[in-house]
Order: sequence, then structure tokens, then C-alpha cells
Amino acid sequence: VADLPPPVRRQTLVYSATMTLVQKPPRNDNGKKKGKKGRKGTRREDGDDGDVADGPIAEILSRAGAMGIPKVVDLSHKHAASGAQTALQLPPGLSLCVAQCTKLHKDGHCFAFLATTAAGSAGPSIVFCNSVAGTRRVGRTLELLGIKVRTLHAHMEQKSRFAAIEFLKDPKSRACLVCTDVAARGLDIPSVATVVHYDMPRSTDAFIHRSGRTARGVGAAAVGTSLALVSPSEEKQYGTIHRALNGPTSKGFDDANIDPHLLSACQERAALADKIIRSEEIEARASSSNSWFRKAAADAGLDVDEDCLEEGQAGGDARDRQKKKEADRARVSLRELLRKPMRKQNFGKFISSAGMAASLLAERHVVVPSVSKKKKVRR
Repeated sequence: VADLPPPVRRQTLVYSATMTLVQKPPRNDNGKKKGKKGRKGTRREDGDDGDVADGPIAEILSRAGAMGIPKVVDLSHKHAASGAQTALQLPPGLSLCVAQCTKLHKDGHCFAFLATTAAGSAGPSIVFCNSVAGTRRVGRTLELLGIKVRTLHAHMEQKSRFAAIEFLKDPKSRACLVCTDVAARGLDIPSVATVVHYDMPRSTDAFIHRSGRTARGVGAAAVGTSLALVSPSEEKQYGTIHRALNGPTSKGFDDANIDPHLLSACQERAALADKIIRSEEIEARASSSNSWFRKAAADAGLDVDEDCLEEGQAGGDARDRQKKKEADRARVSLRELLRKPMRKQNFGKFISSAGMAASLLAERHVVVPSVSKKKKVRR
């Protein structure tokens, strides 16, 4: 027995970037903690103000046969001098801002932020939506507005997903990826400069993981901006999120500070794009219905009568034909507007000497839209 080696004390460290910890149990009036056990029976030390080793972490420790009392260190929260948690911890280089608008005006605000602000045009950006249909619509809208766009959602094949991710890796580009929460976790692309929450996420954790796609790394280069587009119906979610991040006394994120003249110009362009998309959706539904009808007839060995097929807006009533004409005119008008620069101030015939300096300064801030041009393929 005397020849046995001394026991080896081993320390195992388990790191996780995505697991959500269970908050410490509340204290009663006598200053004692009401609970000391998690679901798996993992106890913690008395006097420890850290988080409970519960949920997925407790399950890992249980399966690994961990011995002793685990110590949990949570770096996702700010801690006061007393050890109490005050708010969730975010990267120091991440700037949070908000633009409050109606749901109908979100397209214009998103386009204005990405096209006219220094933060929005600093590099590649990611726009998050809550649904696949919303992802497709917002992606098509930004594409019509001249922004280089790719989409990413759960209905895509893996090859297409990889291509969309590679699209963001050039730090000098102004590429935009419109996606669902499928891209909210696990992506490490340091070149991403901006994250836009087109739809407010359903939880604070989702907001943190979305925002964490930017300001990645360490040092002065790890900076980024997270913009929340908040409609009146999303005020409650927004309030819950900014109080969880900034503390219970928080009054909200900083304003996005989009120039009103530029915003008005962007709203005009976004309204035209919306008309085009509505017309395209009607035509797409008619084409999809005709494809299904032809396939069903072919499977049954029947001939298709062309009179039974939908003709879209062109073959509809007077109202449908009018909408088709308006969409065609909107397409021409949008093309012309995208060729013109957007200015912070519109000049009249006369300008006073008192406003000359301010007007000349505003004239320097001319935003030329970066319209993506398709390369011609020689045959």
C-alpha cells in the first residue's frame, strides 16, 4: 500500500458559447437560498453567487460521472461588486441602435440604413427575418433596390447555404445576406459589419445570438452595429430585450440617426419595389398553379385545355390589368431613381446667404446608390 502513487487531482473545464444557464434561485426573507438542487441533483457551494449547474450542463456532468461540486463561471452577464448579476454581457465593440417605424415602412428604413449610413455601409451585413416567406420577400426587395443580396433559410440545400455564407467573406464588399434564425448561431465571419433585425426576435437569447454575428474577434477591429427595426406591435418584445441587456432602468437603444431627406428618398424607392413584388407574387402563383395542373394532367394521360390555365394579371379583369400596368410603370420609375444620387437636402431656385454654409456642407454628403450590375455573358 505504501508503494502506491499519490492520487492525481484532475480539473476538467467545459466551455460553451450557446448553452443558457439557469439563474440562481431567489433568497427568502432570512437571507437563505430557497433551492440548492437542479433537475439532475447537482448541488452548488453555499455562498456561491454564480449560476446553478442545471439543464444541459448538469446532464453533461452527470453522463461524464463528474465528482465534487462544480463551479459555474458565467461570462454572459455583467456582475456588480456584490456579485449579483445586473445585465447580459455583450461584446464591447458592439453598438446597439433602433429605428421605430410601422411595419409597412420597414423596407425603407432597412434600405436607408444599409445604403446611406456609415455604420450600415461599413461592410457585409446580415438581415434577420422570422419566417422563410419574409426572408424571400425582403431579399427580393433589397435586390430590386440595387443591393447585392443572397438568402439563407432552412428550405435550401446545403450547397446553396455554403455559397450564401461565402458571399459574406469579402470585408470590402457591401454584400447582404437575408436569412432566418438558421444563421443566428455557429457562423464565425469576422468581416460582417452590420446586423439588422428586420423582425424582432422572439427571445432575448435569439437577439444576442443574432447580434453576435458581428463585432467578432478581439482588439480594435472587433466592432459592429446591431439595428432593431421595431413596429408598434413589437414594442413589448423590444422593451423586454433592451431591459435585459441594459438593466431594468434602460430607456432603450440609441437612435439609428437616419437622415430624414435620405429616408424619404429611400421610402419612395421601397414603395415602388413593393408594387413590383406584389405583381411578381401574383404571376408566380399563377405559374405554380399552371405547372401543377399540367403535371396532374400528364400523370392522368389527359390533354390540357389552355383555356383552363390561369393567365395571371394580364388575363384578369380590368383591376388586375391596371395593377399590371402600375407594376410595369413602377419598374421603369425605380430604374430611373436608382440611377440618381440621393441628397441630404433638395435645393430650390434661391438660397439665402445664412444657409449657404450648411447647404454646401450637405451637398458634400451625396449618396450614390450602389446598384449591382449583372455581367454580360458573351456567347
